Amino acid sequence: MMTETDKKRLFGEKVLFAIFFLTGVFWAFTGIRLNLWERIAPGPGFFPFIIGLPMALLSLMGFFKTFKLDAKQIPSHQGETKKMFIILGSCVAFYTLIEILGMMLSLGIGVLLWFILAAKYHWLRSILYTVLIMAAYYAIFVLWLNVRLPTFLDRGGFI
Repeated sequence: MMTETDKKRLFGEKVLFAIFFLTGVFWAFTGIRLNLWERIAPGPGFFPFIIGLPMALLSLMGFFKTFKLDAKQIPSHQGETKKMFIILGSCVAFYTLIEILGMMLSLGIGVLLWFILAAKYHWLRSILYTVLIMAAYYAIFVLWLNVRLPTFLDRGGFI
């Protein structure tokens, strides 16, 4: 038998999946609107589309899965609110840094902070992994696929 608290938690799960679904659909349609491909390289809509479509599909699957849950299977989110706000704050900070520092530098800072703060790696190991990841990112997207990344070069900066 489901208690009132369980019903509220289950409703919260459904609302959360619905919000993620709508966000994914928005990103996917934004990607289509911005052009997925330009000549021989991904266009500005490529990343929003490949992030939005799986997000929408997975959240839709999660939404329908909530209808099959009973009281014992409802996940508990004790202490998860703090993590949610940390992730949300990180996303806002990352978006803001892209506008100020450009994609490569802000992504590098984000990856480095992730290794140090979340993964708890030693700072030297974190720097090594960040440099390797950023080199691979640059080689794949800038050199191989010829993707024009948001930079602050447009405002007198560098990659």
